[in-house]
Amino acid sequence: MKARTTIAFITFGVLAALVATSIATNSTWGQRGRYDRLLYRTQVVKKSNLWRVISVDVEYPGKNAYSPYYITQVVAVDHKRKDGGYAQLRKGGPGYRNVTLHIKSNRNHGLNYTVEIFGNYTNMKPSITSVLFLLVALAGVAIAANSSWGARNSTDILLLRESVVRSPLKNGYQSVNVVFPKSGQTNTRAISAILVIDRFTNSSGAYSSLWSGGVGYRFVSLNLKSQYNRGINSTVEIYSKR
Repeated sequence: MKARTTIAFITFGVLAALVATSIATNSTWGQRGRYDRLLYRTQVVKKSNLWRVISVDVEYPGKNAYSPYYITQVVAVDHKRKDGGYAQLRKGGPGYRNVTLHIKSNRNHGLNYTVEIFGNYTNMKPSITSVLFLLVALAGVAIAANSSWGARNSTDILLLRESVVRSPLKNGYQSVNVVFPKSGQTNTRAISAILVIDRFTNSSGAYSSLWSGGVGYRFVSLNLKSQYNRGINSTVEIYSKR
């Protein structure tokens, strides 16, 4: 009886690991210019831990440090072809002098990321390049690409489609949380893919971050954050296997 219980437990663990398996894409925030410099590069490599989700915060500059450079682009490259992690922009980023990224693995898997941060120094001797960069930094302009987690197949079922539209907030940011399932609802299907489609076409769209749940889970919490003085016009789609 004890042996059967042990086998059943191991089998359950293997199935859980397979369910949590997903394809994670690289993440990019902002746009790098020709004359930008590499401000910071770090490798985030962590071994897997049975039944655990590994998470790491990457901060630039370090604690009590100061950077005179404005960040123009943040790149998180996932070197795992499958079972990779997710990178979330938690604080700062393009247009700021600081940034905090949160990188999280899939359950039972490790991390293998390279994080690169690029920027420019606004107090350079005046030139066309530096003036243009200053205007971009002050305007808070950055290219926000669509975001996706997992891999969607043609036979997948649409669990949720939600349009998130917010008007610009003067001298501030709009922030919206998208939660699935909604309060009072239940979901019995494992999520296979999450898509966030930015409807803006003028490089002023919002950034999306995966806060909890996601692919392999039955729930998810996303945060959409606008650029400074900008609004939000995004469509969130959540899918599961048939």
